[in-house]
Amino acid sequence: MPTNFEQPEEADRLAQRIDDISTDCFMAHAIRAAEKYLHETYGFDTQIILRPDRNILTDTGRISWSSVAQNSGHKTYIAFPADPNLDKNHKRFCIAHELYHVIWSIGSASGAVVRNRGTEEICDMFANRLCFLHDKFLETHGANRNAALRFPDLPYKSVE
Repeated sequence: MPTNFEQPEEADRLAQRIDDISTDCFMAHAIRAAEKYLHETYGFDTQIILRPDRNILTDTGRISWSSVAQNSGHKTYIAFPADPNLDKNHKRFCIAHELYHVIWSIGSASGAVVRNRGTEEICDMFANRLCFLHDKFLETHGANRNAALRFPDLPYKSVE
């Protein structure tokens, strides 16, 4: 479908569409923050990519999984259920859980992290805490419409 990018109406339509899409972006800020953490702490650069998967439980026996880059500069994948019957919060939790697997795998001095009940419980603790902090942030800043989250001086111009 050709797009007429020069038209103000198109810019407005696309801004609305991008905003609509952003509400479906699970844990986007946390993922970017984890990438930054891995870079700053371990000098490890990876792009973490989410992969919704309709058959994840059938194919892997797990509700989510991660494939961690072996070398800096390679991509890391987190798969989570694409099941429309699974609520958005559970999907966010799965992503946060796998995010800890990624951080742990890259930051572990011993190399590969063994997945067992203890490992999974620690990842659950991280995921619960991260989701709690996310909700706390929204309660504190979102509901109050904190100035740090707003663009009070709109419209801006990039050229004069």
